[in-house]
Amino acid sequence: MKNRISRRWLDDEAVKRLADMLERYNLIEIDYALGPTRIRLRKKSGENETDNFGKTYDVNNGRADGTTKDAVLDYSTHPGAIRSQMIGTCYLSPSPGKANYIQIGQQVNEGQPLLIIEAMKVMNVIRAPRAGRVIHIAITEQAPVEFGQLLVVIE
Repeated sequence: MKNRISRRWLDDEAVKRLADMLERYNLIEIDYALGPTRIRLRKKSGENETDNFGKTYDVNNGRADGTTKDAVLDYSTHPGAIRSQMIGTCYLSPSPGKANYIQIGQQVNEGQPLLIIEAMKVMNVIRAPRAGRVIHIAITEQAPVEFGQLLVVIE
């Protein structure tokens, strides 16, 4: 049963494949059940993780007892918020395998490309409306975006 998860048990190889999916699809968490066996994998990193709807989850917000509690940071009312003017699919890089246009903390110039939104097979380059520093990226690669959805915040 190569490349399949065992029907009786989640072995080390199956867990590694689930962890690979977590990274490959830029997920925050995978919860998988197979019969009576259940596994939950959750990404932990030094950076904040974002979902497709503009909320940032601080996975390292530790408490005194050593456990973590997710804190949600809301950038929706920030004056530097850049919102989608169309419905489509988001691409953070100019083509597959290339570096993303922007990173958190990066300085950008007015008119610099931030990302691409594909709408009806047309690639629309979203550019910085002003110069500043990128403090939040609210979308992920190949994520669907809605009209008015938060994309990026520039401070």
